[in-house]
Amino acid sequence: MERIVKKNSGYIIYQNQSSRPNITETNLVVLVLTALRTTPHEVCKLTPMSDINPESIADRIHTIRSNIPANVKLVAVSKYTTTQAIRAAYDAGVRDFGESRVQDSKVKQEELADLTDITWHMIGSLQSNKARQAIDQFDWIHSIDRLSLAEQCDRHIADLGKSPKLLLQVKLANDPNKSGWSESELLADLPRLEKLQNLDIVGLMTILPLGLDESQAYEVFSRVGVLAEKLRSLGWDNICELSMGMSADYAIAIRASASMIRVGSQIFSGYINDPNKDLNKLIS
Repeated sequence: MERIVKKNSGYIIYQNQSSRPNITETNLVVLVLTALRTTPHEVCKLTPMSDINPESIADRIHTIRSNIPANVKLVAVSKYTTTQAIRAAYDAGVRDFGESRVQDSKVKQEELADLTDITWHMIGSLQSNKARQAIDQFDWIHSIDRLSLAEQCDRHIADLGKSPKLLLQVKLANDPNKSGWSESELLADLPRLEKLQNLDIVGLMTILPLGLDESQAYEVFSRVGVLAEKLRSLGWDNICELSMGMSADYAIAIRASASMIRVGSQIFSGYINDPNKDLNKLIS
């Protein structure tokens, strides 16, 4: 039986994984937590508890692609999964991957540096102190959610000589847990955004509030499309991309003219490498 080691950082390392006893994932998690006398929230990282099945990931990707138009870009949300699972998705034809943590994604990007045609998308909330690093690492940033961040990115892009494609995050339904411009706020900030000559702003992104039914979700997504049309009528001709829809609602978003969807659990479910997303489910 393997030995379980807890580092000071809180990381768990399984030694001799190939000799792991034939026990269920739930029992394995309980065994780990008991051995460490800890709770899921104290665990920083857990090695994958399932062998990667490339065929399973490929089948999921094929199913998604068969149900979306060819002109809709599929961004595989890899923020909670392993580089091994990302490679399986890559082998199945995916080239766009979404991350939400700048530092964690840097490690993955370094491990996958041999896959030179991957396009990396920053889809998570971007803190000001991470903006420079994000610009250096990512090809797309979906979460420019305030004027001050846009201004900061403009300066960093000038310094770094890199120009990722940027999406303005909008919030067109009341949700205290989400960030982004309302329509009126964005329209008011347009003159100042227009002065930021280094930004390559190509579209809008939104995340729905929880609890909407299908008709409500469609209404919010449609309002994002209408806002994009209004911006184009005001001279913002590059506002062509609409990043809308995730695993639970991307079909609705596509009906409302999404040009790219962000899908994670429908591709990587079972291959999650983040205890806050995984362990609580396993021991509940």
